[in-house]
Amino acid sequence: MIAKILRKSSSFSGIDYNERRVKKGEAELLCRENFGDAEALLKTPSSCKKFLEEWSARNDRTKYPQLHVSISAKGKDMSKEELLQAGKDWLREMGYGDNPYIIYFHNNTDNNHIHIITTRINRQGLKIDDSFEKKRSLQIIDQLSKTNRHEEIRQLVADRLRFSFTNKKQFFLLLERAGCSVKETGDNKTTIQKAGGKLTISNDLIMFCQKRYWRELEKEEKKKIKALVIKYSIEMKKEDFRSFMKEKFGYDFFFFGDQGNPYGYAMVDNRNRRVLQGKDILPVKILLGNYNKAAGRAEYFNSIIRHLLEENPYATRGEINKILHKAGGYIDKDSVRKKWRGKIKICDLDKNLKEKIAYNNKRDYVLNKYKPNSIAELLYINKKTGLNLVPGDMKKIKKNPEDISYYTQFMREILNSENPIERLRENNFSINSIAGELVFINHINKNRTVMFTNNDIGLSKEEITSSLYANDTRNETIYEKEESGNLSIDDALSELIEGIDYIIPDEVGGVEGDDPTKKKKKKKGEYVSR
Repeated sequence: MIAKILRKSSSFSGIDYNERRVKKGEAELLCRENFGDAEALLKTPSSCKKFLEEWSARNDRTKYPQLHVSISAKGKDMSKEELLQAGKDWLREMGYGDNPYIIYFHNNTDNNHIHIITTRINRQGLKIDDSFEKKRSLQIIDQLSKTNRHEEIRQLVADRLRFSFTNKKQFFLLLERAGCSVKETGDNKTTIQKAGGKLTISNDLIMFCQKRYWRELEKEEKKKIKALVIKYSIEMKKEDFRSFMKEKFGYDFFFFGDQGNPYGYAMVDNRNRRVLQGKDILPVKILLGNYNKAAGRAEYFNSIIRHLLEENPYATRGEINKILHKAGGYIDKDSVRKKWRGKIKICDLDKNLKEKIAYNNKRDYVLNKYKPNSIAELLYINKKTGLNLVPGDMKKIKKNPEDISYYTQFMREILNSENPIERLRENNFSINSIAGELVFINHINKNRTVMFTNNDIGLSKEEITSSLYANDTRNETIYEKEESGNLSIDDALSELIEGIDYIIPDEVGGVEGDDPTKKKKKKKGEYVSR
């Protein structure tokens, strides 16, 4: 329970305020006490107001005779009858119990509360003592509600220390939003006050709890929060957005600096008990672009895409569109269009963004198609596609164990057969000698290509080349050239390997013929086989 002494007035304007609330259906008159014989004559609010003014006029030294107080409970914990009794008890303890007073009950906020209007002048025409008024009021409220403010603030601080936050400023933000005043002292301590309660804690305790309870935001959860922020901030005005996000998802948004042009913001995730920096969700300039519509649509959408590519330099069009869909748009070739609105064009995509996304699409397509896991395979792909893949791109790439098992058996069978090179051609294979390894590419069809090296199938380069050499019909020619001194065995093997290093034509699914930006349709009757 909280008592708040409202602004002073010489004209008892508190009655006018409460009567306006009554007319709107947001308040009701609970009682009028101590008006004596005049009670029967007081038919209107203006007559009550005039009575209090005449009562107070007996003391011309008191410039502001009105006492206007609100007493509120937490939520709906107290009924209007309970609040009425609390109001009467408060007046009695503060010395106003014998004065004429009016009490209204309000239901226009989340917390039930009453308003009390009375005069500071007693029956003898003297001003009632108001020294240490606020302090005495707090003590009386504590007695009436049987609460301990020092214990309440201790529990509040202990609860906020268990939030996930990254620095002291974020912890102080949690306390300030809970109605506390926070001040650091010069002895490595912080003093926290709220409604008469006071607590001093060590800054070392704050940093200890920060390290203990901090939790890193997971990548998928971050994407989810970002998508929600983009979706609803573009649909609503700033205050509506903040209210909606708090009620719907438990997200509190707090802006720093000039509220018209803040330099940053933080978000408190109350359900998961953590504070997030705004820059980790969406840059404040983009967020304000949603609210204020100051930035044009073109700059707004290009800013979002640029931000997403800064976070993930290899984001594909599909990954970016998952976020843009929440903002009502999507990337279509070289422009951004409205979602579900007949592909209405919103804006052109910046040239550098278009090129970057096209590169990322191609990169993603090639990595998923060939699944390279060796330097030799990367070099081959870079040479044939113009990409610039690096070893780090292989981290999440795993070959299918069933494919490797199959090709290990298949290659051993091929190498032990007659004319192995012809067998490889018949099965749409190409072989490439790169970085000391042999890279095999099996172009099965347009939708399926398998790549592996001699190391994947447990055979050395020498074993494979010697088997090809031993079983190929060109052996006699090679031997003859070697014996005549015109061609060494190494040259012959090199010629043999290079001789079958070819790209399968486009209709069979070769690298150069593939367009990774186009979705491939499965033809009727087509099936994938090894």
